[in-house]
Amino acid sequence: MSNASVEVTAKTLEEAQSLAAEQLGVEVAEVEYEVTSEPKKLLGVLGSGQYTLRAWIAGSPPEAAEAVAAPAAPEAEAADAGVPPTAEEVADRAGMVAGHILELMGVNAEITIDSSSREGIRIHIASPESEALLIGRHGETLDALQFLVGIGANQGEHGGYRVTLDVGDYRERQEEKLRQMAIEMADEAVANGEEAVLSLSAYERRIVHMTLKDRPDVETYSEGEGEQRQLVISPLVAPPAAEAEAEAEAEE
Repeated sequence: MSNASVEVTAKTLEEAQSLAAEQLGVEVAEVEYEVTSEPKKLLGVLGSGQYTLRAWIAGSPPEAAEAVAAPAAPEAEAADAGVPPTAEEVADRAGMVAGHILELMGVNAEITIDSSSREGIRIHIASPESEALLIGRHGETLDALQFLVGIGANQGEHGGYRVTLDVGDYRERQEEKLRQMAIEMADEAVANGEEAVLSLSAYERRIVHMTLKDRPDVETYSEGEGEQRQLVISPLVAPPAAEAEAEAEAEE
């Protein structure tokens, strides 16, 4: 009996077992194996990654087995080499994670990757019958889904790609309203000479920061911790009334 072992990688445990049996030339029932790596789990439900097995013919101890190297998948080679995934790879993973979540929710939807770059990944979910369910009250459900997909797509790595989910153009509409509000609040802060303090989500704070970053008359910054974190729009110039008063005093 052969004492060879093989190492195989597949999306599911069953596929990996079948692949091992094929390479060993035996039936699946004759294969013994050990799992050397498995998909990362998110909340005990989501899996991101693949199964890797070391398998051998039943009765042939793995300690005595001579490893028969199976061709490594390109993704595994990149991971072993420490090469960070590309935006396209993370985007594909984000699409799969989003699809898996929606499947668990029983939601039929069409998922489209709108853009993928170092600046971030944007995914659109089209599901006319389930828009309200996916968006939730004030976008809370969509925010939660976005958080889960971001973690799954980046496999929990710190400093990964920013993932944005949109359902029925909800994000686009809200972002436009937020940009308009940011401009109005900045104008008011400059006119009154007083800071404007806003309680926003991290996602919303980023939109305001980006909207006002090129304005020379205001600056934006965040303060506080956790759920108490707020965004401040602070004027950098004196309000018109104060300027007029200063000019009048100078003339006297």
